[in-house]
Amino acid sequence: MAPKALAVRGGAAVGPIDEALAMNAAKTIAGVTIGAKALEKFLGTKSTTLGDAVGGDEATTNAVITFAAYATSTISGDAFGATETAAALWITSAVLKLKDAGVDADSIKDNALNIAIAVVMGVIAFAE
Repeated sequence: MAPKALAVRGGAAVGPIDEALAMNAAKTIAGVTIGAKALEKFLGTKSTTLGDAVGGDEATTNAVITFAAYATSTISGDAFGATETAAALWITSAVLKLKDAGVDADSIKDNALNIAIAVVMGVIAFAE
């Protein structure tokens, strides 16, 4: 267990969005994203409205982050959990997108969803 001074605090909520809701939504969206794409690719099924709704960059990023977060929490135990890993990766994703695009009004507007998710996840994971 991490010393108290080094422990990640977390546990805040943004309105009705708390840690449980955020992580359960992330897992569900990741499952739908991967399931839809796997069915289309390997079984030759047609795309569906639901599959198309979760087919964008944020949904794919979410699938990668969800798997990475749970793998990390499995390896590290309570020292750094899935929520903290997911938040850190969403923040990293937003920073990298802004770095690549250059920080201006257009890049912020183009990446608003990613930035919003990063902010909400950061508050949930790291604020009290």
